[in-house]
Amino acid sequence: MITSVWPWAFRTTRTMLGDPLSVSATWNAYGVFRDPSEVMFSVEADECERLLGDFASSDEFTPGHWTDANPAVFAGSAGHRLFSIDRDFARFSGLEFLHLRA
Repeated sequence: MITSVWPWAFRTTRTMLGDPLSVSATWNAYGVFRDPSEVMFSVEADECERLLGDFASSDEFTPGHWTDANPAVFAGSAGHRLFSIDRDFARFSGLEFLHLRA
């Protein structure tokens, strides 16, 4: 079951492949993907800020990790699986992560 989806993921993926969608096309693609009953919205868990602080306090955490930390903490704290073509999410221990091949 897929439980967390962000609309920007559609645009980012296409941009990385050299063929970005327009903003309106991104929203439309998200709507099509979001339609199945196994996809749902989720609210931020109470412990997100604490978990983000734990990552940020780690000696291994670098400024380049900020953009990945927020979705990783959001998904992990809610018990969701995060999927991405960015294999860097694997660095977050305890995160259920599915690496999609582009």
